[in-house]
Order: sequence, then C-alpha cells, then structure tokens
Amino acid sequence: MTPPYAIKAIGEKKVLDKALTQAGGLTSRLKLAYPELKITITQEDNIEMLSSGM
Repeated sequence: MTPPYAIKAIGEKKVLDKALTQAGGLTSRLKLAYPELKITITQEDNIEMLSSGM
C-alpha cells in the first residue's frame, strides 16, 4: 500500500471525533510515533465504503 491512506468509520460523529482527537487518542499516538504524519479528520453525513476485494 502506498500513501495517502484513508480510514472511514460509521458512527456518531461527535463520539468518533472525541475518540480520535482526545489526549491519548488515536491521532495523538500516531503523531507521537510519526511526527511527519499529516492527519485530517472530516465529518460527513454520508460516506461510500467499497469492498477491498479481499
């Protein structure tokens, strides 16, 4: 796999955002491990999720 990577999730937007952005959450741990990593979080009302074919 080559960058960029996209992770899509289904759930309550506020809950997911808090889980990702809180101190000790996923984004802070990723930034600590990979300081050069650029992380963008967007909230959508509808998303399309395609099969990976696996």
